[in-house]
Amino acid sequence: MPLSSGSYHNWSGPNSTQLVASSSGPDFNLTVSPRFVYLYRGTSATSLVGVRSLAGFSGMVYLDVRTDAYDTDGISSAVNQNTVQIPSNGSANSTLTISATLSARFANYTVTVYASGGGLTHNQTVGVQFTWFTVYLPTHTPEIGLGSSKDFPVTIMSVSGFTGLVYLTGNSYSSGVGVSINPSALWLAADGTNETVVKLSVPDSFCPCDEGAYSVDLYATGRGVSNVFGLLVLTPTVWISLPTAIVLILGAITLLAVGAVLYKIRKKDHDFTGKT
Repeated sequence: MPLSSGSYHNWSGPNSTQLVASSSGPDFNLTVSPRFVYLYRGTSATSLVGVRSLAGFSGMVYLDVRTDAYDTDGISSAVNQNTVQIPSNGSANSTLTISATLSARFANYTVTVYASGGGLTHNQTVGVQFTWFTVYLPTHTPEIGLGSSKDFPVTIMSVSGFTGLVYLTGNSYSSGVGVSINPSALWLAADGTNETVVKLSVPDSFCPCDEGAYSVDLYATGRGVSNVFGLLVLTPTVWISLPTAIVLILGAITLLAVGAVLYKIRKKDHDFTGKT
């Protein structure tokens, strides 16, 4: 009889059993290839399951699959043929499919394939790892003066063979800080890197008297992977030293005084001209 199907958490068995026929009689060999797969969210990966007769073994072999994931982890696995007929000194194949939902939990998993028949049982394991990417920013607290802008390089790095397009967007939450990304879509080769430039602009309409801290978020998404990176844009306070402030005040007073004198002179001239 076949083993019961289903998923079990934290079940651990040997990576493999003795695959060479014993001297007591016929046996069969179980192989799974590849033994390690990478997954993206919302995708599947396959491995070929092979059963080969040893020492004249023949008969039905039942296949079962167990994973070490919770149902809520979003990982499932199955073989397309649960039973295979093995001729004497022959072989048969099945296909193992491992799938991840769009919300699958990022973790490493193990899928175990069991083969039982003729009173014999063997198993093989397949390691499962998600692929993703990381994002590197040189700073998370850029300082930008009023009416100016700065460019910041952003590096995207493939992890565990991630391949595909990564899209970047920015959100300044209506603070007035401008965000532009060029290019906004990057292609990542397996285990490769790529770079884009984020430009942050601070309008000169911001008050120069008070230091401001404005939140900006950068979003990087691709193939089910999503990363959010927060920036805090600082606008430095415009400081005026005391001597400079005194000079400016005296200058303003002088201008007012000169203006008043000129006004009086012009008024006198106007009155004198009017009398004559």
